[in-house]
Amino acid sequence: MDEYISKEAAVRYLKGFSEKELNWNRNFGMITSSVLDKAERAISEMPAADVQPVKHGRWILCDDGYVRCSECNRKAFIENDETILTDFCHGCGADMIMDGGSDE
Repeated sequence: MDEYISKEAAVRYLKGFSEKELNWNRNFGMITSSVLDKAERAISEMPAADVQPVKHGRWILCDDGYVRCSECNRKAFIENDETILTDFCHGCGADMIMDGGSDE
C-alpha cells in the first residue's frame, strides 16, 4: 500500500539536515549539500499523486430499521433482505469503523 506525504514536507525534512552533519558525513561518502539540492529539485519536479484525505464513518442503526452511513446517510448494502455491512460506504467512500475503535 502506498503512503503519501506532501512534497513540501519532504523538502522541509531534507532542509533540516545541518551543514555540520553534511560536512561530517562527507568524509564517509554519505549525503552532501549538493545531493540534498538535487533531491529537493527532484521532489519538486515529481508529478503530484491524486489523493484525498480518508473520511471515517460508522454504520448507524436508524429508527426505520435500516443501517445508514454516518457521513452521507446512505443505506448499507442489502442482499436477500439481509443487511451487509462493508468496511467502506459505497456512497461516499468513508472508511467504516467496524470494531468500535477510535477514528483518530
